[in-house]
Amino acid sequence: MITSRSARQAYHATKATTASPRDVEAAILSSINADLRQALDGKMKHPDLCVLLDKNAKIWRHFHSDLNSTGNGLPIDLKQRLLGLADMVFVETDRILRGGAGVGELIAINDAIIAGLRPAMQEVA
Repeated sequence: MITSRSARQAYHATKATTASPRDVEAAILSSINADLRQALDGKMKHPDLCVLLDKNAKIWRHFHSDLNSTGNGLPIDLKQRLLGLADMVFVETDRILRGGAGVGELIAINDAIIAGLRPAMQEVA
């Protein structure tokens, strides 16, 4: 007899093996944004916020590196806009760490990227 738990585990295992890079990027950003939203009320402890901001910056460093790689096939103008967003994320992260900003801008930027990745995800499905 297959339990709902084992069925769920099998589903997630299959999903993980068939996920495209865009699926993975959208899922990571969605997870980060869920955590960032918890920081909106200002009650998150500073060490936890630092870990979360580092996690967000890491994915954006990955995007930055990928956008600058010779194998990246995105149009130049799109690459430039995305690199500009990455730079904004780095500047905003620094402002947050210095106490001069909240996480709202990071959430908005991540949401914009998630929205851009989702149409591609739905076309594949």
